[in-house]
Amino acid sequence: MRKNSHILIFGLVLAILIALGFVLSIFFQPQPAKSASTDNVSGWAWSETIGWISFNCTDRGVCPSSNYGVNIDSATGNFSGYAWSENIGWINFSPSGPYPEAPNYSVKYNSETGKVTGWARAVGYGGGWDGWILFGKDAGGWTNQVTIESGTGEFHGWAWGSDVVGWISFNCDERGVCGSSNYKVLADIGFPPSVSCNDAETWNYCSDSRNPTLGWNYSDPDSDPQESYQLQIDDNSGFSSPEIDTGEVFSSGTSYHPTGTTLGWGTAYYWRIKVKDDQDNWSDWCAPTCSFATPLHAYPEPDFNWVPSNPSALEPVNFIDQTTFYNGGNSWFWTFESAVPVSSVLQNPIATFSDQGNWDVTLEATDGDGFMCPITKAVNVAEPLPEWREIKP
Repeated sequence: MRKNSHILIFGLVLAILIALGFVLSIFFQPQPAKSASTDNVSGWAWSETIGWISFNCTDRGVCPSSNYGVNIDSATGNFSGYAWSENIGWINFSPSGPYPEAPNYSVKYNSETGKVTGWARAVGYGGGWDGWILFGKDAGGWTNQVTIESGTGEFHGWAWGSDVVGWISFNCDERGVCGSSNYKVLADIGFPPSVSCNDAETWNYCSDSRNPTLGWNYSDPDSDPQESYQLQIDDNSGFSSPEIDTGEVFSSGTSYHPTGTTLGWGTAYYWRIKVKDDQDNWSDWCAPTCSFATPLHAYPEPDFNWVPSNPSALEPVNFIDQTTFYNGGNSWFWTFESAVPVSSVLQNPIATFSDQGNWDVTLEATDGDGFMCPITKAVNVAEPLPEWREIKP
């Protein structure tokens, strides 16, 4: 009888141990998949139903024994990893579908809109509860769905976790309790910069007729400086075979001037730019793209000389046009400092300077298309020649 009781007690203990092992195996099942404490989301969220939710083991000081965290991929915006609730256990931020409804993906951040959308899922769901937690929708969501504030990285808004979890608050600001409970969830990610092209390109037609200087506006939500850029110019808005592709140029400058004769005359071109900050985060190509058109031909190259080359005051000086024109219908406009005439529209005028000194002469050369370029030269005028008269011997 005593032997049978010993067997019965042993069997009960064994059954308890097996059951306990089964429970523990379920509870600790997700731990090997949990993410590292070096992940870039931290802080606490609050639910009236389940209480506090920790997003990083550093929040609880248990990283050596339970190294979990939530991460946002700065390139794709995809969430991964696990958060922890004392009441419902692990919350998986990259659960596989099928999902209850649209959007049909796990939690994701859009850096352009600031919205966080998609689904997380509690691992220990059961008893008629499916564990899904919705952070936001692409369209048709609630007004205050979850967002991440650029610059500070603070989460704002509310997620919804059906009957068990209810509403989840990510920032004490939304509940007006920051004075007594200063909680929030933070993302320490390298937000990518943004760029827009400045469509008011600048030209120096007289020195480089077909190559404008292109400028852009750089902005970074983290205030990270620009480290490099890549710019493309193409006569096709699809940029299928760019005439110019700078590749990555390491520069903090926000302008670019093409060199050489790559671009053609009388052609419409499109250009686009993307930039990288000093945290190696690239922006998208600027949108919309910008455009410009090169002139029909080169602008005039004005030049002139004069005879005599070292004139004296009150001595007539013949100015000789040496302009190179690239179109017919040419015209000239001269202005003379301290001379008569003050101006002239002749191609090769004659002027007389009234006094000695260095006097500016400017020629504006214009072709039939109205393309004009000026040039100014200084004429060094000596003292008047001495007067003389013939005396009979």
